[in-house]
Amino acid sequence: MTRIPTVYNAGRPGDTTVELAARFDRDVASRRPDLVYLLIGGNDMFYPGHILMPETYRDNLAALAERILEESRLVLFTIPAFYRPFLIENFPATIDHPLSTSERFRRVNAIIRATAERLALPLIALDTLITPVDDTAESLVMNEANAGRRDGMHLTEKGLQIMAEAAFRVWRGRFAQARTIVCLGDSITYGVYMKGKGTAEVDSATYPGVLHRLIADAVADEKTRSA
Repeated sequence: MTRIPTVYNAGRPGDTTVELAARFDRDVASRRPDLVYLLIGGNDMFYPGHILMPETYRDNLAALAERILEESRLVLFTIPAFYRPFLIENFPATIDHPLSTSERFRRVNAIIRATAERLALPLIALDTLITPVDDTAESLVMNEANAGRRDGMHLTEKGLQIMAEAAFRVWRGRFAQARTIVCLGDSITYGVYMKGKGTAEVDSATYPGVLHRLIADAVADEKTRSA
């Protein structure tokens, strides 16, 4: 590869599988990507007013995945863990659901894993990769100690770096010929509270931006070695 791929940040805060389907043509299909990274499910399970039953989420995710695979390659992420005390504090109505928050978390990631297995897709397991998730400064999810926010769901800059590094390893190992990459998702992909939020600029702190920078560095290294 001699040209740095184009990377797009197609994350939007508050989105669920419903909103992703509605904006698919504009934010994905119109860009004709070779590769799509998809992280979605947190709002489907925990955002009051938008919460779906797991079976509906499963069907929506399958429809999205199959739509992407008509034209592109696809990588799925499981959703990262959350810090429940802050989740409940920020969204108290999330507990008004037939399933507990822990059961919803378990089911959504089981659905993502099953979808990846059924479609033979690469899977990045953020539920095991993003750790610790607690109220300490070392947490990879924002809290008072590391971000001055009683957040509990959004990743810290370090957490997004780890996420991007995992995405980069998949790109380098399997999809290094991809010329156009779309990172599709919700506020974690968007990079809420981060420098360059909503972009994939190489100097941003969003995961699409860090991924873009890692790929650009790899392409530059390849050019230097072949010179």
